[in-house]
Amino acid sequence: MDHGRGMRPGSVVGGAWRIERKLGEGGFAVTYEAQNIKTGARAALKEFMPAGCCSREPGTSHITAAPGPEGDVFRWGRERFIREGE
Repeated sequence: MDHGRGMRPGSVVGGAWRIERKLGEGGFAVTYEAQNIKTGARAALKEFMPAGCCSREPGTSHITAAPGPEGDVFRWGRERFIREGE
């Protein structure tokens, strides 16, 4: 199955959240249904992953900024995305 830019179900994020399924994918982010491994709580997790500005290391949750101006856009946007989440 093609997961596009998304992580595969079963991937663990931050040592606490297991990806259950991808809910949606847009130009700037991928949203997942996830379950907390310790508590069983369910949540929607949103991952900043703008198309053309970064890539995922295959089989991991690690994202690398693209080289050049696209990578600068990724780093700029990631900082704002983090601040918004906080």
